Amino acid sequence: MPANRIRDIFIARIKQLMSQYEESKAIDHGPTVGAMREQYLKDFLRDMLPPKFSPVSGFIADMNGNTTPQLDMIFIDRSELPTVSLINDTVIVPAEIALLTAEVKSTLETKDLDQIKKQREAIEKLSLSFLGSSVPAQSGRTRNRKKIVSAFIIAFDTDVSDSTLLQWVSDEGLTGVCVVNRISVFKLLGQGVGLGMQKPTGPDDYEPLLTFIGAIYRWLYTVLLNNSTMSDQELDRFAASHFMWFWEGYLSEYLIQHFSSLPHPNSL
Repeated sequence: MPANRIRDIFIARIKQLMSQYEESKAIDHGPTVGAMREQYLKDFLRDMLPPKFSPVSGFIADMNGNTTPQLDMIFIDRSELPTVSLINDTVIVPAEIALLTAEVKSTLETKDLDQIKKQREAIEKLSLSFLGSSVPAQSGRTRNRKKIVSAFIIAFDTDVSDSTLLQWVSDEGLTGVCVVNRISVFKLLGQGVGLGMQKPTGPDDYEPLLTFIGAIYRWLYTVLLNNSTMSDQELDRFAASHFMWFWEGYLSEYLIQHFSSLPHPNSL
């Protein structure tokens, strides 16, 4: 089979990411090293995921004045509502267009879960202008899906055990956790419900990270549809007639076996 050129390019970019990680060891100042490594990961994610979901940093807010703590990365639907710039790259995001948040760490520690829990609780308290439906039920265009804002964690290193990371994804409402070159854990979409987990088999095995990026891509598109203003009936027709671009197939053979079609948002 001919080489997958796109996958080869992204493997080269992962190698560049790891080279940046090694270079950062030359700096003997913990806070600076941590900030550098977190920025490397943010730039990497921006490069690997669709530009229409290009993430911002800042806060999610609703029209009733509820606001989340500051979030490292917020992936949004840029086609619907604008964000509000504050300073530099920090923005306020209307709750209706938030799809996915990411916590980016140089070293992930157990105490970070408390911070992430507070972020998740704040997101759950947000009010959304289109929840329920303003259209009479007899019109056959009701929209009853619950708004979803998923979250994932990505880090270069961790002192947290693999079993604990699995538990976080299973119990804490996370889409996934990835520790680069150690483990990727993610919730599966498509055929069946469960967790996917991969570990590298050697220093040059980048499949776990590529698989994780592919899983995040699929979550973004699925949550986008779930949070859309389409009625359930309209969404049924859309899901029956569309097959989303299979980007994760360029990245991971593992995901080809699990994401053979776009799952219906009502199955989330």
